[in-house]
Amino acid sequence: MPPNTREKRYLTGIDWVVNALDTMSKHAGGRGNSSQIILELEENIPPVRLRELLDRVAEALPVLGGRVARDWNLCPYWKFGNAAQTRIPLTVLRTGAEDPCEEEFALHRHVNSPFTASGEHLRFCLINRCSGTSLLGMHFDHRLLDAFGAETFLELLARFGTGRGEEVVDSIRLTEPPHLDNWGRRFIGGRNTNRMQLRLSRDGMASLPVHPSVNPRDTHFELLTFTPEQTRRIKDNLSAGAGFMLALPAMLSCMIPPLHKLMQKRGCSGPHYVIPVSLVRRTPEEIWGKLFFNHVSFIFFQIPARLAGSRQELALNLQNQLYERIKEGLPDDIYHACMLTRIAPLPLMRIFSRIPVGGRVATSYFACLKEPGFKSRRFLGTGVRNLIHTPHVPIPPGLGFFLNFFNGRLNLVVSHIDGLLQDGEARQLVSGMKKELLE
Repeated sequence: MPPNTREKRYLTGIDWVVNALDTMSKHAGGRGNSSQIILELEENIPPVRLRELLDRVAEALPVLGGRVARDWNLCPYWKFGNAAQTRIPLTVLRTGAEDPCEEEFALHRHVNSPFTASGEHLRFCLINRCSGTSLLGMHFDHRLLDAFGAETFLELLARFGTGRGEEVVDSIRLTEPPHLDNWGRRFIGGRNTNRMQLRLSRDGMASLPVHPSVNPRDTHFELLTFTPEQTRRIKDNLSAGAGFMLALPAMLSCMIPPLHKLMQKRGCSGPHYVIPVSLVRRTPEEIWGKLFFNHVSFIFFQIPARLAGSRQELALNLQNQLYERIKEGLPDDIYHACMLTRIAPLPLMRIFSRIPVGGRVATSYFACLKEPGFKSRRFLGTGVRNLIHTPHVPIPPGLGFFLNFFNGRLNLVVSHIDGLLQDGEARQLVSGMKKELLE
């Protein structure tokens, strides 16, 4: 049941920043702050069974049809939808011979089509192949689900499909206090975050030019799935260095050399690259309670371009930055600073977010899910071969790198808005990153 008027689901500061990124991206001619997860399945999925499953979950969770509102205390909150607003759209397609181009086009169109109503935040596309296998795409709104939460939502669907979903529904937290307290810590976080932003912009930032556009631009995705053998090799390489627990800076260091080459080729290089990285703020015990909304913070890495040619120096620099940012408490500072932003309307947030670095918020975005939220290996009775993310990235910069592990495989996706990269450049980035990861 939705919370009563005294138990609303107030949005946190991170939730509000995600809403601002959505508004900013749409204003800059993008598709907003959303993403898609694609499940590769071993057999066809009966559309009727999937439709019934989605209806059952939507009926149990009216939070799916909510929208943003502002309360009398000026705090934004999530206003729950009714039964009609929570129906989840489903498109079913049938393909003949496995045609990657046809399937890629269908899933590209699915993730790049806007949600049609304020209460629509999820949409599914099922592609049943005549060969017997299938693909299931879930397009989701980041205002409702972060990447780990979206994988966990698929886990919830899988459990509902086996009659075990009701076991965890009561564990899902659908309320959040207004957080109108702890003001001293909020302002300290705001001060420290502001200082960090000034440091990032002081010496200049390299980024690709994003040309203004009146019409929304599609996001394109370049995907690489590593084999299980290659994935084991990558994990062994990481463990031989700083250790897999510190995989984040090691993996990020593999992204920089190909990016640096691209920047030099395009004449867009500068003294530093700035790359924000999201960090999951969930404990294992909070996975179901924090299923919905955004439970992340961020670390910003400022990477000297002069180190791009030396992987060893680059990895050490990033590792030291990670230590320093954690020691300084930057993720907590950003989390608390964001609480102060909720008073600002979203259009104003969009403007403020671009002031510190002269309209450029980053060189690119980077995210890595080392642990999957989707633990099942079966979905509606069929095996799951792989799980892939195709995320939109905010504009600017309109460029992002995403890594996730699933079922013994590592997936790498480069996301880029239409017109940002030239022919073949996304493939060159992926090829260069593959080489760096395997070396």
